[in-house]
Amino acid sequence: AKDYLPKVRELLFEGKSGEAQKLVNQHFISKTSHGMPYQTVGNLKLSFPNHENYTDYHRELDLENAVTKSRYKVGEVGYETKIFASHRNQVIVVQIKADKPAALNFKATMDRPGGADVSTSENRELKLHGKTSNFEGVEGKVEFQAIIKIEIQGGKIIADSDAFKIQDADSVTMYISIASNFNNYKDLSIDEKEKSAEYLAALENKKAKEIYQTHLEDYQTYFSRLSLDLGETEAANLPTDERIRNFKNGDDPSLVSLYFQFGRYLLISSSRPGTQPANLQGIWNDQLTPAWDSKYTVNINTEMNYWPSEITNLSEFNEPLVQMLNELSEAGRKTARDMYGAEGWVMHHNTDIWRITGPVDGSSWGMWPMGGAWLSQHLFDKYDFSSNKEFLESIYPIVKEASKFYLDFMVNESEND
Repeated sequence: AKDYLPKVRELLFEGKSGEAQKLVNQHFISKTSHGMPYQTVGNLKLSFPNHENYTDYHRELDLENAVTKSRYKVGEVGYETKIFASHRNQVIVVQIKADKPAALNFKATMDRPGGADVSTSENRELKLHGKTSNFEGVEGKVEFQAIIKIEIQGGKIIADSDAFKIQDADSVTMYISIASNFNNYKDLSIDEKEKSAEYLAALENKKAKEIYQTHLEDYQTYFSRLSLDLGETEAANLPTDERIRNFKNGDDPSLVSLYFQFGRYLLISSSRPGTQPANLQGIWNDQLTPAWDSKYTVNINTEMNYWPSEITNLSEFNEPLVQMLNELSEAGRKTARDMYGAEGWVMHHNTDIWRITGPVDGSSWGMWPMGGAWLSQHLFDKYDFSSNKEFLESIYPIVKEASKFYLDFMVNESEND
């Protein structure tokens, strides 16, 4: 790429942008990889025989408690499922109950769109183990394991090779742990089997109620910092899908505050300190090849995920993005040197968990070496909210090195300038 940079500049100064764009596509845009997709681990599937003719179906997401519930009736029996994800315990908890004894009969198994090994164990654990898919000729390297431990009240549980059958139970609780071999973008040394088992082992002697209380205390520490009351009308009594359809022609100010808090819930749930930043589809992506690979589009989308963090009192949830910038500034030094002969670091419009920094997807989008400046502005915005000198000192090398790149990269448009 570096050899063709002077010619690209020459063409641009001559107003020949089409020719410059063609040259960039030939010599700057990656021919081997445009980043790896963020993929789902897989699906937990619960099959309830003879529940096709249900009534009174209801589902909800409680933003204040970060809990989702669904309920319905089959005949005279009512069924309810409650699900929450405990960050502190690193488990998802699924509680299923019926309002009549011995009424729960279903099959539990797991699968993955790209295939994975599913097995059962004698201690009522359902396991799924796999590896991320190859993509655009690049081998997937992230190995992962999900374990579902099943506890029942009443009835019995029967193991098949890749499924459990629950018969005549009063209630069922499932504890789901997931781990991968990923430590950081240069290190895949974690034992995913051992780590996922450790999460479950740490729950020994803990009941679902206790885990739920821990979840509430943790989540509400952040969510309850801020409330927004814009008033309420009769529209608030309607289901959310109807409120959204009616909004442009109705009077529903509390839907705005609900939407506002939904955004805070998403950031709390997907950008905890020590994890990866919030990506395009978020941690809820259920595909292997999602739109835009569910990566990080840093010419606007990534920043948009974090613009509300400071003004909605969720400053800590910026930490994963700041850590990613530290790593991008490392990876981007080589890109700056190899592609532009420049000091400092460079970032283009897109990255992934492996911290790619070169131009991808085509010159129309990818030939945009402004990612370092854009993301540095985000760091200064964060500093503006806190005036924290320690934070400023920690991010100063990132900003300084980004500036070094532009000092080397910029050229005069003509000899007279």
